[in-house]
Amino acid sequence: MSLGNPPIIAGEKFGDIQGSAFDDSLMNSFTSFHYFRGIIMQTDDILHWIQCFYSSNSSSEDFLPGIIHGIRDPTDLGEPFFLDEDEQINKVQVKVRNVKLYNNNVPAGNPRLVVAVRFFTTKGRSSPDISQVTGDNYTEKYSGYTLGYIAGRSGRYINQLQFYWYLTMNK
Repeated sequence: MSLGNPPIIAGEKFGDIQGSAFDDSLMNSFTSFHYFRGIIMQTDDILHWIQCFYSSNSSSEDFLPGIIHGIRDPTDLGEPFFLDEDEQINKVQVKVRNVKLYNNNVPAGNPRLVVAVRFFTTKGRSSPDISQVTGDNYTEKYSGYTLGYIAGRSGRYINQLQFYWYLTMNK
C-alpha cells in the first residue's frame, strides 16, 4: 500500500439533487469493516428502488440489510445480485437521464434521475446488461479500490447515487 492512497474515495454524484439524502454507512450496526455484498433493485426503463446488503467479513451469514431507497411496491420482487464470499465490486456503470414525471396526469417535473446501474466484480461477473436503457452512460472505477458502500438521494425513484470506494488491502 502506498502512503499516498487515501483509505476511502468518494466517487462522483450521478443524478439530481432532489429527493431525500441517504448514506448507507450511517445505518445502525454499520462499521468501518462493512462493505458492499449485494443489491436488490427494481428497474425497467427507470430505477424504481434499491436495497443494498453489506457484510463485515466473508461469511454470507453476516449480511446487514440496508434501507430500501425509492418506493417499493409490496408485489415487487426486484432483481438480486449478490457477491460470492471472495468477490468484490471493482467497477460500476450508471445511466442517467431527464425523466418527465406526472402526478395524476399533471406534469410534476423533469428531474435528472438514475435510470440504471450495473456492477462489475473482481471475478469477472456483472449484474444484468443496461445497454438497452436510454440515458447518458458513466463508468466509475478506481484502480486499487473496491466498492464499500452507497449514498445518494431518493424520493419516488432513485434521484442520485454516489459510490464510496475502499482501498483494497492485500491479504
